[in-house]
Amino acid sequence: MNTRGLMELIVLNIGLELHVISPTLFAMLVIMALATTFATTPILHFITPRRRLEAEASEIEEEARLAVANGERVGTLIPVSNARGVPGLLDLASSLTSAEGPPPRVLVLNRGGVTGVGMKIRETEKLSPSRSPLLAAALDAAWSMGLTITPEAVWTTDAASEIIEAAAKAQVRWLVLESRRSIFGLYPKRSFVNQVIDKVTERGVNVAVLFQAASPVQSPLICVVSDAANGVPALELAGHISRHKRQSMQILLVSSTSSRVSESEDQAPDWIRRAAPDVQVRTADLSSQQELSARIPRGLVVMAKDVVDNWRIDVEELTRNRSVIVVQGTGSRSTREIRLHPVNLTTASASAT
Repeated sequence: MNTRGLMELIVLNIGLELHVISPTLFAMLVIMALATTFATTPILHFITPRRRLEAEASEIEEEARLAVANGERVGTLIPVSNARGVPGLLDLASSLTSAEGPPPRVLVLNRGGVTGVGMKIRETEKLSPSRSPLLAAALDAAWSMGLTITPEAVWTTDAASEIIEAAAKAQVRWLVLESRRSIFGLYPKRSFVNQVIDKVTERGVNVAVLFQAASPVQSPLICVVSDAANGVPALELAGHISRHKRQSMQILLVSSTSSRVSESEDQAPDWIRRAAPDVQVRTADLSSQQELSARIPRGLVVMAKDVVDNWRIDVEELTRNRSVIVVQGTGSRSTREIRLHPVNLTTASASAT
């Protein structure tokens, strides 16, 4: 509370000049203002002892420390370097954003330094759209979708480091990347996304890489998994999309045994049943990339990264008639994950394979 009595003294002076109050009353009220101002601090300390305030502050600090230690991250970070990919990234981020959660953070990456020597300028609210057309495109896309975002723009020559640093500082749960492996075309194919994934997943951040089809294909929704390590976050992401878009979801559980394709739901492992108890599950024993690709219908596909790696899937080939989201999980078992999916991920992963 502001108890300095400044406004009171101003009003008293005006009243004295207009002869509304007498000099005697003016003096009495000034003394009252000074006395109550000096008495405020001792009275507040008496009402709320300092040790109580210190205990509350210590409790809040301890809760924040435990939340970070347990990996309880919330929110989504969207690095943007290409205006064409902004709508798809924002659409995916809106599915991951709950009503009570923070708005998505949009990190606009502008190539190079404004001085030409690589100097970085970070501006959260001061950077005007005229100085960053990419930021303007992100704001326009969010406005057209009715989505609230937290924008941030940087000038940089090292996009990967900026993304990793921003994800760590913001304590986000999800990092949503566009499918281009090299944001600025300076890196060999596949190196950029893999570089970011390796660093951020070590810090407890799940990564979703969006591969958009040439023509929009959003239905049906298929989640392709093989084990719990990346399967649990893939199911989590697919579940968010299913609820947000109000569309049904199917799970395709694949393995590399020599037997033929099976359609039995009884073969679904416990970690899938715990993560998605009401979702239809199809199990498939497949031996080749071509066989797996043939089993995936056209539509929106959420695929765990271990499936891509083990079957050497050409994701860009799949996007000819599908939109694909590849999910890389952290592999950690935070308190939040155990609460949502109470299953031993190590045991589930071994049984699934």
